[in-house]
Amino acid sequence: MVSGDPGVARCLEFAAASRNAQPAETISAAAFADANFEGRSLLVWQAPLPDGTDADRVQSFVASGGVVIFFPPGQPDARQFNGMGWGSVQEAENADGFRILRWGEDEGPLARSDEHISLPLGQTSFQRRQPIVGQKDALAAFDDGAAFLVRQGLGKGEIYFCSSLPDPAWSGLGDGPVLVPMLQRMLQAGARRVQQVSSVACGELSLADQNLPWISVDSTGRKDIRTQAGVYRAGGRFLAVNRPAAEDDPEVVDPDEARKLFGDLPVQTLQERHFETGRLQGEIWRFFLFAMLLFLIVEGILILPSRQAASRAGSPPPRKTPRPEERLA
Repeated sequence: MVSGDPGVARCLEFAAASRNAQPAETISAAAFADANFEGRSLLVWQAPLPDGTDADRVQSFVASGGVVIFFPPGQPDARQFNGMGWGSVQEAENADGFRILRWGEDEGPLARSDEHISLPLGQTSFQRRQPIVGQKDALAAFDDGAAFLVRQGLGKGEIYFCSSLPDPAWSGLGDGPVLVPMLQRMLQAGARRVQQVSSVACGELSLADQNLPWISVDSTGRKDIRTQAGVYRAGGRFLAVNRPAAEDDPEVVDPDEARKLFGDLPVQTLQERHFETGRLQGEIWRFFLFAMLLFLIVEGILILPSRQAASRAGSPPPRKTPRPEERLA
């Protein structure tokens, strides 16, 4: 961490502490040229923006996967870093101060927790701020539209600008419920820079990495890391190559464009309604329905009784004539 304010530096040190509760290492801007970035994932900068070779070192750190967040220096600064800089310090006109009304809760350093609990950013008061000039992707904004936290990608890493300080004269960020999870998430995002295991999508491997002697770990056969997904190893470094996410995204093609792909072949989509007689597909259940009805009619005709049998069934039984012996009796 680079800072010239001991009070702010102490607050940021513990907010960005590692998992073993080791506070961040604080150095001055003058000593930054000799700083060692090995094993570092997050750079917190609370000083005038770097320039010259210092700016080049920060850009190289971010491009390799690190994360840097700039906090206001508290004084005018005409310099810019990667197209962003600081405006003049602003004081709130009333006791309520500046209020944040909207922020990104789906992803990023201000997202909800794993228990779907929102950060208390709306209840945090801000009495002083230093506007961000040339802002990019705003992750949180005040009620007047000014940005509180912005993000910009650079290479494999990210650059953040925060417009207020964890100082009682500036805001309530020093209380911790917002600052600690925000910096801890940035710390985790930058951890991919120091991890031996990383992942890329097919076709995203840099030219320098393509020249390394990669060996497939998940298969005994020979695989091409440029086009085939899998797990590869080069020395002590492991790399997981995944299928591009674009392959899983469904794309909707216009029916007219789809027909052009088939050339002169006749094509019919399921959504079409037409009345041509020469159809490629149709419903044949009507044919079976009429065939079944015809079969039932023929069957009914075949089982009808004949007229002679019907007349016998309808005539009365013949009258019995008595014999002579029965007459005498």
